Amino acid sequence: MKVTQRFLVFSVILIVLGALLTGCNRGPQGLPPYTLEHARQLEATDPDAAVGTFMAVKNQNASRDPELAAEALWELAQFTSNPNYYGTPAQIHAADPEHLTPEALHELDAKHAQGDLLARQALIELKRSFANTKVAQNPQVDQLLKVVDERIDRRNSHSLGYKFIDALVAITGRNPDFSYWFALVLLAIIVRALTFPLMLRIYANQREMQRMQPIIREIQARYKDEPQVMFRKVQEAYKEHGVNQFASCLPMLIQYPLLILMFEWIRAYEIHFANGHFLWIGSHLADRFPGIVAHNLAEMDVPLLLIYAASMYLSIKLTPVSDPQMAQQQQTSSLIMTFIMIYFFYQEGWSSAFLLYWLVLNLISAAQQYYYIYRPTKLAQATAGNGAVTLKVTWENGKGGERDGQSSPVSSTSASPSASSSPSRSSSARPAPRPRRKKR
Repeated sequence: MKVTQRFLVFSVILIVLGALLTGCNRGPQGLPPYTLEHARQLEATDPDAAVGTFMAVKNQNASRDPELAAEALWELAQFTSNPNYYGTPAQIHAADPEHLTPEALHELDAKHAQGDLLARQALIELKRSFANTKVAQNPQVDQLLKVVDERIDRRNSHSLGYKFIDALVAITGRNPDFSYWFALVLLAIIVRALTFPLMLRIYANQREMQRMQPIIREIQARYKDEPQVMFRKVQEAYKEHGVNQFASCLPMLIQYPLLILMFEWIRAYEIHFANGHFLWIGSHLADRFPGIVAHNLAEMDVPLLLIYAASMYLSIKLTPVSDPQMAQQQQTSSLIMTFIMIYFFYQEGWSSAFLLYWLVLNLISAAQQYYYIYRPTKLAQATAGNGAVTLKVTWENGKGGERDGQSSPVSSTSASPSASSSPSRSSSARPAPRPRRKKR
């Protein structure tokens, strides 16, 4: 599939995911005024509206009154982490609060889990974005975060992803300077090994698409004034040479649910990643550059984000494009995709653990692209003059021609009947006929 098509598919998924992540946690905006008093009044009657109001107070005062914004986050964390206020039988409309059914108990537990996640997000944002406020410096903030983390960790410890990552960490003895980042590297290698058969299909299809580019350009130039004929001839050319334009779509789309699953696995184990370090992450640079260099793998790290963005740009650039116009589109899509990822990762403050996992995936992908696509394409271009690849073209008049897949466009003589009668050589390779002598 073409680079622009892959870019559009991936961009739509990222934009939708980013919109969900940013829109779900920030509450209503642009409707003044919201107050803490209004949020407190909603706690008993409409807890979800109360959460939205607390977030609206934070958003409205983040710049003009950081202390008030920090207070809104602190009250939000206190409210959602308390099961006596958030996730009560009355809030789930239980028929008999004294004798709850199994379904009601399950719903209450889900509500309490949601409350703990909301509280953790609020506390982390309080410590990260409003660290200089009096509220953030209150020791009770760290105490509540510790309690919430313990409850979340207890729930997550039963999941498959949590157990799998924990086993990878335990292999090397839970060493803070090695075990946690090495577990992420192992996880990336395992995932890439499982998806390798799918990736081979993608790489093979991309090589075939590259091989067809000269023929497609020639058809486009020949029928540029007849778009319907040009489309039909392009499809016929792909079919004649056994190339499926969309053969790599399904294998590529299968990877996205797997990526989301790995994100959930890493997020479930995120509390323990707070014990892990990686090179500069967790070093003295974290105290020297707070908010830029992470203290542990559970925090956002800006240098790692930039390295990840560079790896993604490299991965896209390693896909060769023989058409100069497509090369320009590839350059543009690479830059746009890179900036989109930097924005969403930084905006959401995703953990450096997930960044490191995705960075390793990109590096493995770049190496595979170089070996299976970039290098074979360059070798094919280097041997194009020796007749390494021969492609057939059937024009609208029914006459056919043959040409090398990497050479320059064929001349009009290649579409003559004599050209089609000699499958081993093109008409352009024949010697020119000698001129006849005039009779005296």
